[in-house]
Amino acid sequence: MEILKETNFDNPDVVRLIENNYLLNLVTQIQSSNFKSQILEATRTIPVNVKPIREWTKKEIKNWAREAKNHPDLIEYKVNFIVEALAVIKQAISLDSNFDLTEAQIISCLVILHSKNDKGRLIQVNTGEGKSTIISVLAVIYALMGKYVDIITSSPVLAERDAKEKANFYDMFKLQCSDNSDKSIYVRGEKPCYKKPIVYGDVAQFQFDTLRNDYSDLKTLACRRYDLAIVDEVDSMLIDDSSKIARLATTIAGIDQLQIIYHVLWHELTTISQRIMEFDEKFYLFYGKISFQNEKIILEYTNERKQTEKISDLKDYVARTLDISHIGKIITNSDEFDVFIRDHLRNYITQYINKEYQVPKNFVGFVNLQIPRWIDSALIAYEYQENVHYVVHNGLIKPVDFDSTGIIQNFSNWSDGLHQFLQIKHNLKMTSATFMTNFLSNRGYFKKYRTNLFGLTGTLGSDASRKVLTKV
Repeated sequence: MEILKETNFDNPDVVRLIENNYLLNLVTQIQSSNFKSQILEATRTIPVNVKPIREWTKKEIKNWAREAKNHPDLIEYKVNFIVEALAVIKQAISLDSNFDLTEAQIISCLVILHSKNDKGRLIQVNTGEGKSTIISVLAVIYALMGKYVDIITSSPVLAERDAKEKANFYDMFKLQCSDNSDKSIYVRGEKPCYKKPIVYGDVAQFQFDTLRNDYSDLKTLACRRYDLAIVDEVDSMLIDDSSKIARLATTIAGIDQLQIIYHVLWHELTTISQRIMEFDEKFYLFYGKISFQNEKIILEYTNERKQTEKISDLKDYVARTLDISHIGKIITNSDEFDVFIRDHLRNYITQYINKEYQVPKNFVGFVNLQIPRWIDSALIAYEYQENVHYVVHNGLIKPVDFDSTGIIQNFSNWSDGLHQFLQIKHNLKMTSATFMTNFLSNRGYFKKYRTNLFGLTGTLGSDASRKVLTKV
């Protein structure tokens, strides 16, 4: 309790809970072995001897949950209900997992449940103190109050795992849960998971389903309200991944006519990469065909008379020749290597389009805008590694969330040609390019819950980080 006071000295709401042992008295009451249910005593028409909650079975917990849901006037944000519910949940956890709800977990739940209606809560829960247990406790209480509870995890794998692990626990309170991961390619219609009071999922899946529901009118959310969200690792989603955006994309008629540009650009990139050599810490671009023999580099090139000539030791030739303009060019500054490659590719593809390919009139402006982006994507595709940045499965390129969770994103495509360049790289069938029609950021999504947003994390970070989280 002292640690809670020290870390929240500037939070008057929490300080008031600690003063006069108010919070400590609630914890003692919850842990009492003689605590009996006031809800059952108030709802029974015939007086009966109600057993202490500590002695209840799963059947008696289910009966209590039924009575609680049938009498909303007894449970809506009342301290007596919160204390009683935590005592019942404590017994349920003991029956389900043979573990007791710890004092730290009870205090964390009480602090969140005592939040004012105009404020959410951010809670730091140290490693090993059972964040997933705290989240499930809160989910039960709010679901019994009639709220839809969305539990937002850091990855779909964790969402699926937690939903399965907690199913029996929720069932004791006559509550159902599910994860919202797409098990197959989604087309339209209500997803069954959103008809259940408690849904687990990573933030990206919630965002995509929101876009499908609100903008594409696919009825995905089954009329689910944004009642309440509990966010695991909230600092990661709002600070580390604050720039991440969920996007919905669609194809445009006739866009496949531009696929030849991808092929030409990729061919030139792979060709030029084979003709760039480094000698004595200087980079050179050569115009002919390079091969290797007896540990020497050989260059075959066409001279001004259109005749093929051969240099049997290219490194030695460059070292003793002042002017190499007839066989290549020097990249004067290695720091400008990337700029040189981009300029070369831009000039090459622009000349190709002007001389050899006629862009459909309705795509001229688009192509001019996209050329720098296509060049960026081609270079990224060239550097990306299979089984690190993406996997190839059944002829499909599947992105990997390499920088964060490491999860394979089965139903995502990269934009600006990156997906198509990777398909060319692996000689796969090229799919049509898609274009973003709607998007939703992490912050934009969380704001839909207004003040009904509760976040848990292993560390709330610096004062600056806390201020960012508080503003949301």
